Amino acid sequence: MFSADAKSEWTRQLNAARAAFNAPGLATSVYRGGESLDVAVGLASSREETAFSPHDRAPISCVMKVLVSVIALVADEQGVLSLRDDVARYLPALADGETGITLLDLLTHTGGYVEPQANSARWGFTWDDFVAFFPTRRQAFAPGSVWSYSHTGVVLLHRAIEAAYERPFPLVLGEQLLAPLGITLEFYGEMKSGEANLARLHVKTPQGQKFEPMRPPRETGFLRYSISDAVLSSHQLARLGAFLSGEFRVAHPHLERAIARLTTHAIDLPRYTLGPEGEKMPVSFCHGVADYGAFKGVNGSYVGSTCALRWGNEDGLGMATVVNAYMPHVRDVVTDMLARPFLSAPASPLSRPLEPTFDPEELEGRYEGLMLGSADATIARDGDNLLCTLNFKRGAAVQGRFHLDTEGRARIVAGARELVMAIARDPTSRTPYLMASTSAFRKCA
Repeated sequence: MFSADAKSEWTRQLNAARAAFNAPGLATSVYRGGESLDVAVGLASSREETAFSPHDRAPISCVMKVLVSVIALVADEQGVLSLRDDVARYLPALADGETGITLLDLLTHTGGYVEPQANSARWGFTWDDFVAFFPTRRQAFAPGSVWSYSHTGVVLLHRAIEAAYERPFPLVLGEQLLAPLGITLEFYGEMKSGEANLARLHVKTPQGQKFEPMRPPRETGFLRYSISDAVLSSHQLARLGAFLSGEFRVAHPHLERAIARLTTHAIDLPRYTLGPEGEKMPVSFCHGVADYGAFKGVNGSYVGSTCALRWGNEDGLGMATVVNAYMPHVRDVVTDMLARPFLSAPASPLSRPLEPTFDPEELEGRYEGLMLGSADATIARDGDNLLCTLNFKRGAAVQGRFHLDTEGRARIVAGARELVMAIARDPTSRTPYLMASTSAFRKCA
C-alpha cells in the first residue's frame, strides 16, 4: 500500500515543514490495511545530534484521556463500576457521603468544580493535597449541565478505575487495550530520562532563536504521573488509532461496545467549540475525542512536546504526529498534511443543526472566568453589534464582533480570524456560560 515513492514524498514534505517552522524533530506514522508508513525528520536531541525516529517515545499528555475513557467504558460494560455512581463510592476520601459528581460527569468534563488554579494540581499537588482541597472546592455549576475541560476530573476517574479493579491503572490498561497491540505503557520523568527510544523534549532559549533539550520534570504531582507523563511513539499511536477504527480488533465484546460508545455524544449541550489551535471539539468532548471532519482524534500538549492522534470511522486507519517541542501549530499543520491523501470521501458534518436558544441581548454583561487559564469576559453593545472580549491569565485577549449562527453556535469575528464558542445555560439558575477551548466563563449576576 505504501510505496517507496510515497515515503520519499512524505519525507520531502516533512523536511519542508521542519525548515519552515524551525522544529527540532517531527515524527509521523500512518497504519492501514496491516501496513505502516513511518517517517521522521530532524533530531531526537539537538544537543547530542541524534536523529529522531518514529519509534522514539514522547509524552502523549491529553491523549492519555482517551485511554482512561476507553477503560472507564469497558469497566461500565463489564459491571466493574457504574458511570452513574457518585465518585465518592470509589474514592471515599473525597467526601463524607456523596459529592453529587458522578463518574459520567468526570468522563464528559461536566463535573463543574473549580480545580486548583495556576496548574498547581497539575504539577505540585500530591493525592493527599488534592483530598484536602476537594471539600473546599468551588462548585461552578450543577454537575452534568455545562462542559468545561478538566484535567483533574480525568485523574479522579483514573483513580476510581484503579479502586474498582483493585490494581494499578497501567496493568488494567495493558490487559484490556494495549496488550493486543504489543504496546507497553511507560512514563516520562527525571529518573527515566535515559531510557532507550525516549526523545529529548525541547524548549526555546531565552533569546527565542533555537531549541534546547529541557531537563525532565521531577516526578511530583498525582496528575502529572497519572495522565501527563505517559509516553508513546508515533508508530504506537498510529497502531492505537487503527485499533480504535476497526483494525485487528480482538474478540472482546466489552471492548467492542466501549469503543463504539467512545464516539457517541453523551450529554445534550451545544455541540462544538473551536479552540485557539483550530480544534473542533464536541462540547461533550466525547470522552476526549474530537470530530475532525472525516476523522476522529485528540491532541496532546506537554511542556516540551506535542502530539496528535487521528483515526477513521471503521476503516482501520490510524494516523499520528509527534513534535519534540511545544509547537501545537506545527502539530496541526503536519497532521492536516498527513490526512490529506485520505480525504477522498466527503467530510462528515461538523454538527447537527441546532435551533438558536439565546437572544443575543440576553448575553450582554460581564462574565467571570472559572477554569484553568480563563480570567474574565464581557459582551457589550456597540451600535448594531455586540462586542465580546475574552481575557486570559496568560496571553493576549480575544476581542471581536459576536453573533449566533443558524446552528446555535456563538462566533467571535475578529478581522480575518473567527473563534467559535459554545453557549450553555445552567438548568436551575438559567445563567449563561461561554466556553472557548479549555476556558469557561459564567455571566455575573
